[in-house]
Amino acid sequence: MMGMKDFPERDEKPGSLGEGNSIRILLIGKSIVTLSLLGAILSVEKGFEVVGMNRRPENALKSAKEKWPDAVLVDVPLLDSFHRELISAFTKTGEVPVVVITSTPEEEIEEEMLNLGVLGVLPRPKSTSAGLHRFALDLRALLGKNLRSVSQSRKEAHLAGMRSTERRLPIIAIALSAGGPSTLRRLLDGLPPDIPAAIVVTQHIDSNFFNGFAEWLENATGWKAQIVKPGDILSAGKVFLISPSIDLELDRRGRFREAKKLRGSRKGARPSADDMFLTLAKYHAHDTVAVVLTGMGNDGALGAQALKEAGGYVIAESKDDSLVFGMPKSVIEAGAANEVLSLSQMPGRLTALVKKINKEIIAHSGDAEEGEA
Repeated sequence: MMGMKDFPERDEKPGSLGEGNSIRILLIGKSIVTLSLLGAILSVEKGFEVVGMNRRPENALKSAKEKWPDAVLVDVPLLDSFHRELISAFTKTGEVPVVVITSTPEEEIEEEMLNLGVLGVLPRPKSTSAGLHRFALDLRALLGKNLRSVSQSRKEAHLAGMRSTERRLPIIAIALSAGGPSTLRRLLDGLPPDIPAAIVVTQHIDSNFFNGFAEWLENATGWKAQIVKPGDILSAGKVFLISPSIDLELDRRGRFREAKKLRGSRKGARPSADDMFLTLAKYHAHDTVAVVLTGMGNDGALGAQALKEAGGYVIAESKDDSLVFGMPKSVIEAGAANEVLSLSQMPGRLTALVKKINKEIIAHSGDAEEGEA
């Protein structure tokens, strides 16, 4: 596998280098010199615990499952097929975040690494006191933005029997086209500002007008409107606006990344509601309520059907209420709608569904804990 004969037959493991709520790090790479340097840095920096140094990547996944690290650091001196396969093996499982350490200029590999699903890319530390300390600060800042409470995540890992980095929270996914801005404003005005859900909006719009739309929506509704970029993570209390200029998908941790291949209407209106519903169906179906509002065409029908079949809930706007009935009609005719509602009925119904999803998330955690008792 991947030319593993070049690796020695032993792992280098430090002893316990941290305690309490330290961030647990597993180091992987070919160079014992680099791994030792990284281990030395993190062993003296407060808040880190190195749980292993692995120079045998064929055992790296097994080691991660056994040691429950909060993050894996992979040393990549030169990006090649070996390292691509190694990194992909981790990111495809979604079990632990991956940070790449490299001597290659970051801009040359960062885009490809983010597409592979890594959390971030950092340069190899300079061998000076200031350089070593700067590396630790940069690593802490990167992980601090993306990891949940370490103590909480360890508890979840114990309950699950292994580390899981899935992030669960209710998601309201809204698709609109013609007539969308005014309809979206009315819907957001009806939702409680503290609703514990992430709101993802796919509004067909020309890229030249997209930034202006985001600014208008924020001023008109008071909601924080965030234009989604690769690396952004879903959170409650914001409206995440999908850009027409980039194809995005969500990973199991609720993080957006650039998509290389999607099944939706790539050649149709942008951004694609089908693409967003399909990616939600993959990892977040049970936590998602899709809302298909006014618009021309049939974008959203394919994705809504997949989302419903995967366990999601779909609401379509009623004919009498829609400014343009094309998109809602296509969802209804496809049999993908769980409910057909007027716009005035939706805020209360969405609030109730979000509450129900949150109860199910809590109950799921409670069932897992009871099973371990």
